This record gives sequence, structure tokens and C-alpha cells, in this order.
Amino acid sequence: MLLLVAQGWQDQDDADALRHDPAMHLAVSSSAGLASQPTLSRFTAMLARPENRQVLREAAIELAGRNLRSEKGGERRTRITLGVDSLPVEVHGHQPKAEWSGHYRARIYHPLITSIASRQRRAFGTTTGDMLDARLRPGNVSTAHSRQIASQSPAGQWMAP
Repeated sequence: MLLLVAQGWQDQDDADALRHDPAMHLAVSSSAGLASQPTLSRFTAMLARPENRQVLREAAIELAGRNLRSEKGGERRTRITLGVDSLPVEVHGHQPKAEWSGHYRARIYHPLITSIASRQRRAFGTTTGDMLDARLRPGNVSTAHSRQIASQSPAGQWMAP
């Protein structure tokens, strides 16, 4: 599914269209090819359960921490720059919490993404760009409401005391 998104395919129906494509078989290293749309739908629904979302958050944080430690030879960092960004995700229909945004002139979700800044600085070394958290917000929430999530960042566990 991630491979399809990375290539610009928009939805799970594209997975059905490409399911038996020879190049996709080669890319996923499976003679079975890609999963069908119903299988992807069940998989997405399973990941969306509250208990699984928490596990995914913890896994993202753990992976980012490992990447940071590997850059510094296991040492804790004294500084980390976090990026807190919102983005519009246009929806079609009336999904729960999707709201009209006058700014984007569409019905959207307005999720907030927290990641480790992905630029290179001599003083701080290369940073990973790893995503730490994603929070689904209604489409009518302002971008300015991003400070709250930044103040609750899990990045403190990688910082030197």
C-alpha cells in the first residue's frame, strides 16, 4: 500500500487495477502480488482501532529514537528541531469530523503531523525527518492550534538531561 501511495496512486481501487502487474510483483517480491482492495480495506480498518493506533504511535517514536541514536553513536542529543505541520486532506462525501474549510474551499480533515526536522546542520548533525505523531482533526480547525501538540512531544526521551 505504501508503494502505491509513493507512486502517486490515490486509492485502494488502484491496488485492484495493479494487483497482477508484473512490475508490482517484482517490487513486492511476492508471486501473489498486491493485496486486493477488500484486504487493504480490512487492514486499514484494523490499524484504525484505538489500541492499534497507540501501538503505531509508540512504534514510530521508537524507530525515530533508534535513528537518532544511530546518528550520534548512541549518545543523547542536546537539541532536536521538531516540525509541526498541518495539511488539508480533501474528502468526498460526509465522513465523520470532515468539515468545510473556507480557506481551502473544500470539505477536509486537517491533520497535524509532528516530525523531526529533516535538514542538515553542521552544529547538530543530520536529522532523520522521521514522523513522530499524527493527529486527525476536523477540517474547520485552524492551523494555529498546533502549539498544543508540540508541547506534548515525546522527543524528551532522546534529549540529554
